[in-house]
Formats: sequence, structure tokens, C-alpha cells
Amino acid sequence: MKNLFLSLLFFFISVASAGSLDLSIKGIGGAGNITAIIYDSEKAYNKDVKKRSSESYGTLIGVFPVSKDQKELRISYKTQDGRYVVFVFNDVNKNNDLDSNFFGIPKEPIGFTNDAWGFMGPSYEEASIEIKGLTRAIINLRKI
Repeated sequence: MKNLFLSLLFFFISVASAGSLDLSIKGIGGAGNITAIIYDSEKAYNKDVKKRSSESYGTLIGVFPVSKDQKELRISYKTQDGRYVVFVFNDVNKNNDLDSNFFGIPKEPIGFTNDAWGFMGPSYEEASIEIKGLTRAIINLRKI
């Protein structure tokens, strides 16, 4: 009986900590791919977004093809409850990279959770959202 109780307790704890993110990405700027990356820590986010590392420290949610007339993309992603930032870009030329100019300013539309913006990317605190159970978020892509 004790083992059954512990098993049920563990089951309910694990179910309670399972999160799901329902993303709506709007403002798609043309045919290509939408690349979505999720960051579970400020350290990983800062290495990728703030310092523009050549390595990726986030987790790839996916690369999703879009048509030239498509204005919105919906993505569902399962993760653990916690604090996260999602960064999205519209890879218009499908080269699997976020193209930027000489100064490092992106040439392709980008967006962050919380619709956060800032010079060289918003801070982790500004862009992070709390995922707890089913969480919905809208990311508006913009070209800088």
C-alpha cells in the first residue's frame, strides 16, 4: 500500500510539473523558414543572443517552412514548468542562419517572447515568460 501511495504521489508531481507552450508567431515577412529557439537560463540566452556566439546554447524548438502569403504560424512545445525565453527569426533565404549586417544588426525579421526589444536583444528578464501548465504566448516578428 505504501508503494502504491508513493507511486501515485510521484505520478501527480511529475504531471504537475509538465508544461506546454502554445506559440503564435505573427508578422511573418515572406516565404522561408521560421526558426524557434528556447532558452532555459539567462547564461545560455546571453551567450547566444547578447554575445552572438557561433555555437548555440539554446534548445531548437524547430524549423518550420512558411509560404509567402502566410501571416501566422502556431507551434506547440512541451517542456518542464519554469522560466524561459523564446527567440524566433524568419530565415527568408533558407540558409539556416540569421543574416546580419556589418554591425551585427539582423537583416531578417526577429521576435522574442513578451514582445521584448532592446539594443542587441532584450535582457533575459524582459523577454522571459513563466511556463506553468498550458501557457500561451504571441511573438510578433519585426524587421529592424
